[in-house]
Amino acid sequence: MEIPHILLALLAGPNLARRALVSHGVTRESVEAAVLRVVVAGVREERHEIDLNLASLCAQSGSVPSSRQAVKAWCGAIDEVQRLGHNVAHWGHALLGLLLVTDGIAVAALRSAGVDTDSLRDNVLAEMGQAHK
Repeated sequence: MEIPHILLALLAGPNLARRALVSHGVTRESVEAAVLRVVVAGVREERHEIDLNLASLCAQSGSVPSSRQAVKAWCGAIDEVQRLGHNVAHWGHALLGLLLVTDGIAVAALRSAGVDTDSLRDNVLAEMGQAHK
C-alpha cells in the first residue's frame, strides 16, 4: 500500500476525513490528477524494506506490505489517537497521520491541488472538538 492509496481511501465513504477534504475542494479526481503531477515531477516514495521475519508475519496476518511513508502515516494516526486522549481510531485520525508525512506524495499532491494542509489539519481537529496543539 502506498500513501496515495490512504488518501483515496479517505475519500471513499462518508466520514470526518472525507468531509474535511471535500470542504477544501478535494475530490477523487483532483487527488488522482495531483498525485500524477507530483509523481511525474519526481517525488517518489521509498519502498519499505521487508526482511524475512516481517514478510512471514505479513503472510500470516494477511496484511499488505506498505511503503515507509505509509507506515509513518499509520503510526502518526495512532500517535494522534493517543495525543488527543481518544479510545478508538477513526478516519479523522488517519487523515491527521497522513498530514504528518509532510514529505510524502499525498501532502505534496494536496498542496499541488491548492489545499492549505495546516488549515485542513485545524479543520479536522475542530470537527473532533480539539484545539490545535
